[in-house]
Formats: sequence, C-alpha cells, structure tokens
Amino acid sequence: MVRFEVVYIDDTREEFADILRITLKKSTDTPAHSLAVRLPFIIEKEICEVRLLDERGLIFEGVVDEQILYFSESLSTEIIARSMEALLLDNEACPEVFTNPSSSLIFSRYARVCSLEKLDAPGMALKGVLKVYKGTSCYQVLKEFCERVYGKAPFVLGRKLCIADNEARKEILFSDKGEGVLCSKIERSFRRCDLISKVMVKTLSDGAYSKEICDEKSVASRVYRQRYTDVSDLDAVSLLKAQKILETGRKRAVAFEVTTKNRLLDSLGCSAAVSAGGREYNNLVVTDILYTLKDRKEETKITLSAKEE
Repeated sequence: MVRFEVVYIDDTREEFADILRITLKKSTDTPAHSLAVRLPFIIEKEICEVRLLDERGLIFEGVVDEQILYFSESLSTEIIARSMEALLLDNEACPEVFTNPSSSLIFSRYARVCSLEKLDAPGMALKGVLKVYKGTSCYQVLKEFCERVYGKAPFVLGRKLCIADNEARKEILFSDKGEGVLCSKIERSFRRCDLISKVMVKTLSDGAYSKEICDEKSVASRVYRQRYTDVSDLDAVSLLKAQKILETGRKRAVAFEVTTKNRLLDSLGCSAAVSAGGREYNNLVVTDILYTLKDRKEETKITLSAKEE
C-alpha cells in the first residue's frame, strides 16, 4: 500500500492514504525525478515538501513546485514536486577556480548551501583544476567533481549526497512468461532519429570547428545528422565530450518499453535483459521509469536502452 506524506511550512506533517492518482517519473537523463499526486479534497495550507512511502520504505522525497486546487466538479488538490536534486539544480554555483579540491571542500561549498547535510562517499581529492563558470548550477559542479573523482554521478537520498551504484546490482530479467519480472507488454523499437553520424569539435578558443569525429556504423547506415561541441575551455584537449554525444545516440536508438504491475521504482540504472517471443536480449540498462496509480490499480512502464560500449 502506497502512502503519501506532506510537510507544511510550519514543519507539521500529515499522511494520506486516500489518493486519486499518482504519477512518478524517473530518468537517467534528468537528475531530479518528478511526482504528481491528486487528492480528493482541498488543502489550502501551504505544503513545502512531500514523501511517498510503501511497505518497504521511502519511494520518493522532494520539494513542492506547485499546489493546485480544483473547485470544478469534485473538489481536489494536485501537488507537483521534484526530488531533492531540485535544490542543487535550482541554485546557481559561485564562480571560482579550485586546484586539487577535496570532496569535503566541494560539498561544503556547493551542497551544504542547498540544505544537504552529509556526503555519503569516501573522502577524496580531485587532482587538477576545477573551474566553476558563471551560470553553472550547484548540481553541475558536484556532478563534474563526482564523475572525475569517483567515476559516478551523484544523487540525493534524504539529506545525503550519494554516489550512484545501481549498475553493480543484480541484473533484472523482464519476460513475457516464465522467470523474471512478468510483463503485460513488451515492445522493441529502433529509433534512427537518435543516431548521430558526426560531431564537429572546436579545440582552440580562437579556432574553428575543424576536428571531425564520426560514428562509422551510423555513416554506414546512411545516417546524416551532425552536432557541434566546444572543448577549447578544457585544461587538456579532450575528445571524450564528442564521443559521449555519439555514444548517447547509439544507446538511445535501441530501446525496449516494458509494462508490469510490479513496483520497480528503485531500478533506475540497473542492468537488464529481456526474454520475449522466444528471443533473448542482453546488455540493456534501465533508463526511464513511469509509475502510475489510478483507481487503486498500479502500473510501471520501464524503458530499457543499450548499454554504452
């Protein structure tokens, strides 16, 4: 059973089990997850935070973006929220240049200011320079630091900044029958529109986009779609940014969408496989989750993409 808890601005809390509709969206492309909950009555008292729980514990915790009261037909209240990563996304980072910064320094500078209390990762230092430019969000700074130091992107759990580890968990098997997670619908699509054939790279601040990075497989498949990227502001010329653009296109081009009644809300980033129609598909990863609860019926739609090579 799913329960919904709200935190009012006076720090009082209230829990609701009578819920009209829940929609929870998670994506590896979006740091903050989104939640929309519709309750069958009017709540005029201002809500600042929400939590979604089930018998296993916390599903979602976040900050409220909108509180909408509906007076037409039947009375109801809709609460739209984003997960705690929103605090990092919505706050602009102070521009600064760091040399060999420690994790405690970066956390104190860019996470504690957003009400986070702890870094749940080993204390380490970045070897080299970290430049924070005007207009950069606190999340972007923490993401760059964590990826360069720990090799993983950060996420928020409660008031802690954590490092993603779902790829190390046991692989999930989705199937149309037999073993694994039983699915009522399994669809496989090949989206040529996501493929990128070429990235033009600018390596010098006063230069042109003269370096060409091609995806030979996409070119051979007669894909004609190019992008531009500027790496001239990096400390060392790196073409990894261009390669990442090509890899992301390849990863998103082959996708499965599976639908199940199971509540698999903590599977984002997990390795996955599909068994359907007597065929086996491996080397997949969970990239998107859409959970809905309506009329007491639950459904989870999960998107699986190819793992990056």
